[in-house]
Amino acid sequence: MRLLQNTPILLKYIYVITGIFQLTSQKRPFLCYLPFYVIYAYLCYVYSTTPRGYNPTFIILDIFTTIQNVAFIIICIICFHKRRSSLSDVLIQIDTIERTLTFGKKYDSDWCSKTLLITLLLSPFIFVPFFHSPLIMMIYPTFPMTLNCFEIFFLHDILEKFLGSFQAINEEIKTMNVQFGKKSLQRVQDLSSIHFTLVTLAMKICENFEVTLIAFLVLWLETTIETVYFMVVLMARGSTWVLTYVCNGINVMYYFFWLYVVVKIFARVQSEANGTSELVHDMWRKHTRKGLVKRMRPLQLVSVGLLNNKLRFRARGTFDLNWTFCHTMVAAVTTYVVILVQFDI
Repeated sequence: MRLLQNTPILLKYIYVITGIFQLTSQKRPFLCYLPFYVIYAYLCYVYSTTPRGYNPTFIILDIFTTIQNVAFIIICIICFHKRRSSLSDVLIQIDTIERTLTFGKKYDSDWCSKTLLITLLLSPFIFVPFFHSPLIMMIYPTFPMTLNCFEIFFLHDILEKFLGSFQAINEEIKTMNVQFGKKSLQRVQDLSSIHFTLVTLAMKICENFEVTLIAFLVLWLETTIETVYFMVVLMARGSTWVLTYVCNGINVMYYFFWLYVVVKIFARVQSEANGTSELVHDMWRKHTRKGLVKRMRPLQLVSVGLLNNKLRFRARGTFDLNWTFCHTMVAAVTTYVVILVQFDI
């Protein structure tokens, strides 16, 4: 666990208990996270066998949700175990790179977003004493939400290391642009090599998380559509269940804020990494104006190399993880809710 030095010890244990991060030193890592998924499977069974007086549309959505959750458990168990060695290797390499950088790394844990996400996740349980339905009806949907919440926290902790390294590279280049010395040219070339390695490692991180991320997004889309649709139907029928509106409203806020946190960390790392080529180009343009055209020729080649080695996060080559994708998901929820509402209203 020394690979996540800036992560609180409590979060580290949660990562291990849920199987999100499995130590390569463990001979039987499944013994740590197996109880968590056994409880989850039991909740799936109890929830699916609990009678509910919903209309046919909700019954179909519940069946689909149960099947989806079972598939979700299997995908998570397989992917968490499969990526354990690769993640450890990448984290070791990024730690080695951090020690070669001159400027200190700016770790931005974004605890405000994390705290707000946890608050939204747990807030509905405040109203448990006022509900007459079984507690299982509230605990069951919280399990996948909890898992995808801490999975994103884990991804956030890893990408923070990349963000800090890219920031350190950019800060050093900015300083050299102001105080250009004899060794600056060689240092820029060294930093471009480090930058290339970081981009490669960042792509490996994306590859390790892309399957679970797609599974989380499918679960997010289905759950968000079902929750919003449920609230619209209740309002159309004149329901006065205030607590139901409040709890479901909090859940919808959690879903959309979770999507915001996911896209935000990818967008920040991508923006910081791709900004390096502009800084090197500005340095080359500034010093060529001073009559150092031949001497600055390697700097131009470095700038072109960085421009052609931009970081681009994609999930299995299907979609980019940026703000455009966030807008697409919101539009998809709106479209499908309108379609479902037409069957009942």
